This record gives sequence, C-alpha cells and structure tokens, in this order.
Amino acid sequence: MEAQYDPKKVEDKIYRLWEESGFFNPDNLPDLKDGQKRTKPYCIIMPPPNANEALHLGHALMATLEDILIRYRRLRGDIALWLPGADHAGFETQVVFERKLEKQGKSRFQFDRETLYKMIWDYVEENKNVAQDQLKRLGASCDWSRSKFTLDPDIVKIVYQTFKKLYDDGLVYRGPRIINWCPKHQTGLSDLEVKYKDREDKLWYIKYPLVGELDKFIEVATTRPETMLGDSAVAVNPEDERYKNLVGKKVLLPLMNREITIVADEAVELKFGTGAVKVTPAHDATDFDIGQRHSLETISVIGQDDKMTAAAGADYAGLKVAEARKKIVEDLQSQGFLIKEEPYRHSVGVCYKCGRVIEPMVSEQWFVKIKPLAERAIEAVNKGEVKFISAKYEKIFQHWMGNIRDWNISRQIVWGIRIPVWYCIDKNCPSENYKKIKDNPALFKDKEDDCFGTVHHGEEGEPSVEHIIRRLNEGLTINESLKPFISVSGSLSNKPTCPDCNSNNVFQEKDTFDTWFSSGQWPFATLQTTKAGDFAKFYPTAVMETGWDILFFWVARMIMMGFYAAGKEPFKQVYLHGLIRDKDKQKMSKSKGNTVNPLAVVDENGADALRMALVFNAASDSDLPFSEDKVIAQKRFANKIWNAARFSISNLEDFDPQGFEPKFTAADEEILKELDATAKKITKDLDNFDFHEAAQSAYHFFWHSFCDKCIEDVKKRIKEPASEEDKKTAQFVLNKILLESLKLLHPFMPFITEEIYQQIPRHTKKALMVEEWPMG
Repeated sequence: MEAQYDPKKVEDKIYRLWEESGFFNPDNLPDLKDGQKRTKPYCIIMPPPNANEALHLGHALMATLEDILIRYRRLRGDIALWLPGADHAGFETQVVFERKLEKQGKSRFQFDRETLYKMIWDYVEENKNVAQDQLKRLGASCDWSRSKFTLDPDIVKIVYQTFKKLYDDGLVYRGPRIINWCPKHQTGLSDLEVKYKDREDKLWYIKYPLVGELDKFIEVATTRPETMLGDSAVAVNPEDERYKNLVGKKVLLPLMNREITIVADEAVELKFGTGAVKVTPAHDATDFDIGQRHSLETISVIGQDDKMTAAAGADYAGLKVAEARKKIVEDLQSQGFLIKEEPYRHSVGVCYKCGRVIEPMVSEQWFVKIKPLAERAIEAVNKGEVKFISAKYEKIFQHWMGNIRDWNISRQIVWGIRIPVWYCIDKNCPSENYKKIKDNPALFKDKEDDCFGTVHHGEEGEPSVEHIIRRLNEGLTINESLKPFISVSGSLSNKPTCPDCNSNNVFQEKDTFDTWFSSGQWPFATLQTTKAGDFAKFYPTAVMETGWDILFFWVARMIMMGFYAAGKEPFKQVYLHGLIRDKDKQKMSKSKGNTVNPLAVVDENGADALRMALVFNAASDSDLPFSEDKVIAQKRFANKIWNAARFSISNLEDFDPQGFEPKFTAADEEILKELDATAKKITKDLDNFDFHEAAQSAYHFFWHSFCDKCIEDVKKRIKEPASEEDKKTAQFVLNKILLESLKLLHPFMPFITEEIYQQIPRHTKKALMVEEWPMG
C-alpha cells in the first residue's frame, strides 16, 4: 500500500472495477453464502437531474444518501436496483437556453417551433451526460444500463396513455380559467411555480357612484387600479352591517361608464381596506371564483404581451400595464373619483425563474380535476400505504392536499412533451371546428394576407384549410372552443386521421405538458420500459428520497399518478432531506456568491470526504449548514482509515484465518462485543433513515475503538507475542475488525474501503460492495 492515501489515484480505478464487475445491475449480483439466493427486491428511483446543467451540492447530498441506502441493501443481500435518469426539465431548460440566446443577441421568438426544438435538443444532448459523469465521480452505484430520459419515446408513450385515460375518465378538461402568466417567458405557471415577495406599494381608495342616487357612492380599496377597467362587480362580505342595504344595487364603474352590481360573498375580508372590493374575474384568482359563483362577466383588459387590450377602452388600449396604472390614477384624480392613496405593504406573486410580477389572467388551458386523485393519495397516507419518515412533512402534505386546486398542465413553451390533442378543421367534419375558426381575424398576419387570392383562400373568400393549419403551426393563439380528439401515436410527420370524418386536415395542440405531469409518472413509467419483469419485481419501489422543497411539485403528484395509472402506490416510504445552506445557514445562490461546486471539492479532498461531510450532520427535518472545514475533517478521517489499514495488512500477510480456532483475551472479547453492538446500531439507524447517527457510529468505532484501542493492543501481541497462538489470535481479531469495519463504512466511504478491501490478503469476494453485512 502507498504511504499516503491519494483519492486521485484510486477513485477512477475503483469505479472502473465496479462497472466491470457488473454488480450495479441487480441481475448480476452473486449469491449469498452457502449458495443462498437473493430474494428480496429493493428499488430506488433516482430523482432525475436536469439534463441542462451540472450538479450542485443538493444533487451531491441526494446521490450520497441514496447510494448509502443502495449499497447497504446490496450488502444486506437484497436484489438492489438504483435506477438513474435525466429530466428534460421543460420550462427550466428552455429558460436556460433563452438566456444563452440573449447573450447572442437573439430571442426564441425569432425561430419557428421545429427549429427552436431542434436547437434545444442539440444543446441538451451536449450536456445530458455531464450529470451522469459527475454522479460517477461521487461514487453513485446506479445501474446505468437501465438509465432513462424523460423524452425517451417509450416514456412519452406512457405519458400520452395516462393523459388519454384521464381524458376518457372525465378528469382532464380544456377551459377558460384563471392562470398565472409570466409576461417575460410567455407561459402559464402552476401555483407552485409562483413565489411571493413582500413589497411596498400603494392602496388606492376610489369612489364607485351608486346608480340613481345623487352624490352617494361606495368606497373601494385596490392595489391594482389598472384592472378596474375589467370590473364586473363590487363585492362585500354578507356579514358586513355597513353594506347590507347596498347588496343588489348598481354602481357606475369609473372611467368606463358601465353599470355593475354590488354582490355579497364570503371571500371578502372584512378588515381589508373599506371592506368593499372590486371584482375583476379575468385578473384575480379570488375574483374569478367570485365571478363563477355570481355568474359575472369576464372582461380581459390585460393581454399576454403585458399591454392593455381593446376591452380597456380607447384611452388605455396598447399601454403597458405600468403606464396604464399611472394614467388611470391621474384620470381618477382629475375626474374626482380618487379619494386617497396610502402606503401599503403586501405579498406579490412573481415568476420563480425571472422574478417578474405574475399576471393572473383567464386563458384556455388544459387542467386535471385533481380532487379525486388527491383523495386516494390522502387515503393512502392515512392507511400507511405510503409512510412519511417525518411526521412534520406528513402534516404539511395532508394540509396541502386537502386544499388542492385543479392542476394546470399546459405550458406555452416549445421544449417538452407536446400535448397529444388534435383538432380537425376539415370543412365537412361534424365537429364544425372550421366554422368556429374561419372568421378569426388573427388568421391574417398583415394586409397582404387579407386578400382573396388563391394562396390563402378557398372558395367564396373563405380561408383555405391549408392556410389555417399553416398559421396555427406558426403559433397562432386561438380562444375558440374547438372539439378535440386524442392520439397517442400521432406526430407532425405522421398525422392521425380524424375519428369523426377520417380526414387528415388536422393540427396538434401547440402547448406542452408541465414537466411535473410527465415526471409525476416517473416511477412506473421507468420500470415499465426498462427490462421485462422489472415492473412486477420492483414496483412499488422501496423509498422516494428527495429534498423537502419538491414535496408538492413532485412527491405528491407521483403518489396521485401512481395510484391512478399503475393501481398501486409508487413507493412505500418517503424520506425528505434538508436543503444545504452555507456555514452561516444562508441559502446558497449565485447572486450571493456562496455556491460550492461539489466536483471541485472532490478534486481537492476526494469523494469519500465530501460524502461523509454531507451526511455526518444530516439530521432529518433540518437544513444542513456546509463548510469545507467539515470536508477537511473527513479527509483526515480517510487518512486515518488508510494508515490503520496499512498497518493491519502489513501484519496479516502470513495469516490465514481458515480453520484457526482463536482463544480470545478479555480485551478481544470486549472489542468484538463493541463491534457487534456498533453493527446493530448502524443497522437500526440505516433502517430508520438516521444517516447521521449511523455515520457517526461508524466513525467513532473505527477511530476510537479500532485505532485507539484494538490496534494498540494487538500491535504488542504481534511484535512480542506471548505465544504463537496468541499472535494468531491477535491477527484474527485484527483481520475481523478491519474487514467488518470496512463493511460498515463502505456505504458512506465506498472508494477507500473498496481499495483497502482489494489489498486484504485472501479476501473472499470480487468486490467489497457484494460482501455480506455484519448482522450484529
């Protein structure tokens, strides 16, 4: 053995040994002692890293914890499968690529859909293997032969089949509902993708004159005067004594000279402003619900381009929202409607990627009726079919699921899985989609289009089907409610035929699925598309291990989709690890300059030191402060292991434990008893996901019991033996404690323990990773 441990010389070599052994693949795992077969399947599905970026410390923690579990279960004799993959990360990846284009002075809107998709695909292909290579550097013992990508055709097919099943069961619908619109990225976002930030604003108090009652008005408070142009009502709480006599009366909407009604609704907060609020169903989620309950008109006055629409009136149409707000306040004041304005601090929704203020607006989107799916997921957790390791996160899960809203699964982006909905616009189709769309003025981009030539128009001046399809494929947005049909096998190059008329004059829905819709199917989709028999053997999987921050984004949706599409829970247990903070417990971010590249840490200190540092204080239910001092401490521990092993092996070259009957001293019996107790504790801790407890037990036993006590004792007995039998007994103890300690440490520090194992005289297995766990 080298005088000092050098991870750079060891880690690549050892990982090649593991890959060449084939033991990452559960089909190749050797039998247990006495020819006993492995019978218990154990599977972890890796949360697939985004295909567009390198790993960060959070990924390193995830990989470490899951590798600990899989190596532990492999040593325990299970048929252990850790299935890796990569996520196309639709919106995330497109945002990254758009930033790349911006640096080149370009925009995604300069490219047609197919060209942009191909550009992003090439970009992802260049980067997809980066994360895989980095996971290998960390020691991840995944079965790479089963690796999946969320855009693999067989995965996409399953996603399509699930969507069709939801549609056929009446659990998917397309309709006008309030969504979260990001003006910068030009796409809708789910409620989970909206962050809330406190900011200083103003609260404006406005007179809404009562119709037919001279000089009488109701005072309304709002933080968004620009949306008042689309008001459909004024609302008050039915318990508010101040306004009971006004409910049902009409007021005149300032600036628009339109009569609207005063309604009573429990959603109104008695203590907000004056207790009377404007209701704009098209631009506020609460107002939309009020509008539905009271059958109010929905008037969209802000467009997707963040400008006022024609419905806002001639004085404001075309203005940007900020410009319109300023002009509206000025006009209210000049016309005597503005009572006062005052400072107001409130929480504002912003896009989680770009920070732009979210614009709630009504749009035709695809939604999942989520309550039936949520009810089954809640029942599963209540019955213990899915068990959260932390009661804290179970409570949070239950609360969120009990208040869940329908899930918007449409994204107005190019990158991702295109929704498999098609529309027939053949003139003779019973769907009559052609009649609904043919008069849409947006079909004609400019004056040159608006002519009766043969290129764009057919008979009697009507637009040709070919022209409509071309415009729709160019990205034209339509709001007409067209009759759809679902095709799980159709594509732009292989158009499906309409089930109503057998025509192929069809076009595909331009929206893509929310990434979480497809990744919510990841556990069953992967196991149904890897090797024959995998789904039957490994589903439900053993545990889902991931960060607590995607409990709702991903974990909850996997539970719902697993029961719905696969008939079973996707995993038996859920372990949510904390987020990594800097040494001052601050969130890591590029803007703060406190991020850490895990591979740079590995280059400096070795993968084992990083792994042990990450897990050593990884108590559940809490975030993890990280500092490189902790890594350096574990690097010293790795050197301690190396030196102890070097001494031990140098004193075992002439020793063969086979057939030898040792006669233990009191010290021998004490250290063996302590080894047994430590093995039992680590086993219990790992079974209970107490990673830090297990790591600390392995650390303290090796350093303080093996090195400080055992080695010092046997050193004398080997150099100056009382008898040959006592020397061999000392060697027996040294050999056993070293070997069993390596097994206990292996899940945490696989590289150094495997390298040492390979140098132990007469080791019995091809690799330490398939040795047998000290059962205690």
